[in-house]
Amino acid sequence: MILKGNQRANGLELAAHLVKAENEHVEIHEIRGFASEDLKSVLRDMEREAEGTRCREPLYALSLNPPPGKRVEVEDLEQAAELVETRLGLDGQPRVFVLHEKQGRLHAHVVWSRIDRDSGKSVQLSHDRLKLQSVSKELYLQHGWDLPQGLTKEGSLSEGFSHVESMQFRRTQIRPERRNALIAEAWQSARPGEFQEALALRGFVLASGNRDYLAVCSTDGEAVNLTRALGLKVKELRAVLGDKSLYPDIGTVRDDLETKRNEEQEAAYSRMGRAHEREKQPLCEKREKMLVRQKEERKCLRGAQALCSEQAEKQRADRYRRGIMGLWDRVTGDHGETRRHNAIEREAERKAQQREMMDLRERHMAQSRELARQMRFVQSRQQEERISFYRATAGEKGASLDCSARIERRVETDARAHEQARPSRGMSL
Repeated sequence: MILKGNQRANGLELAAHLVKAENEHVEIHEIRGFASEDLKSVLRDMEREAEGTRCREPLYALSLNPPPGKRVEVEDLEQAAELVETRLGLDGQPRVFVLHEKQGRLHAHVVWSRIDRDSGKSVQLSHDRLKLQSVSKELYLQHGWDLPQGLTKEGSLSEGFSHVESMQFRRTQIRPERRNALIAEAWQSARPGEFQEALALRGFVLASGNRDYLAVCSTDGEAVNLTRALGLKVKELRAVLGDKSLYPDIGTVRDDLETKRNEEQEAAYSRMGRAHEREKQPLCEKREKMLVRQKEERKCLRGAQALCSEQAEKQRADRYRRGIMGLWDRVTGDHGETRRHNAIEREAERKAQQREMMDLRERHMAQSRELARQMRFVQSRQQEERISFYRATAGEKGASLDCSARIERRVETDARAHEQARPSRGMSL
């Protein structure tokens, strides 16, 4: 299980993150150590407890993510959180346990208060990253999952992309691994001295970085570190490409690209973006309808379970005899036997209701995964079209306009085909 934790402050900001609308379902699974059931109030109270101390980061936030495609139960996430709590020395500390479902994937977030109420001091969290890595490896082996590369050798657990790359993806809608693959393709296919031409054919320009050796800049001005994109060392690149002083600095390259972009190209890019948004709109509407229906189904199930529990409790209460006979049952031990029988029955009922809710959750997550698969297909096609647009922008005049027009025609054609096929075949969610 992938574990990421950090000490932090600003509980209100964290509360807003935990209830973000981008998550399909958010459930406050447990609040320990506080009477309030409001997430913002609890995290704010955690910070207030630290006001009498010198602790500046009174919260410890942990995310628990199972590997892609692996099914976990809520109990698995609870056990993982308990193990982390013990290893970090946070046993018994007030905490909040939140369950998230996003694109058919169940994961959890746990926030502990670091302030020990008995001593009035903060819990020291030394080497927490190493401890999390150790726990993560144990969980992978316990569940029989294949260890990721970061856990098979010393090094970082994270194999994801940086914050800068994530922001670039939001702006360009081109995934970092796809962009790096294009740069690697240019590097492998180019002869000595032709790397810049190979990059230009793919819509990139080579420039000297401010702090990095060399950077690759796309036609929209987004830049990436060449050594990171290719996975090579500066020494290896310098042997082939020479000193960075041979290339224009990245500021000059961006100014040149800005000058070359005319109003027609900007308009074409905007039309392409609007066409892509129109293409995704039906899937977004399906997602909204699906979430409304799923929340209603869960609400109905919880209501039915609460009603059944109430009726069962009345039946269990009726098993106790009253008056003189009730006193006789206490003397003979029949009262205690009835109480034990009721406790066993109550626990079996609780587990059955948990299984029933988990089955419904699994059905809902399967629906979300199918919709996410369709969205990924659309986004992947749009990504390739954006790459084609960048290549056309770097090519001859007017090529980007033709590319944008082709994309708009393709989106309109697909929309008409979807409307015609709608009565006979629709996605069942």
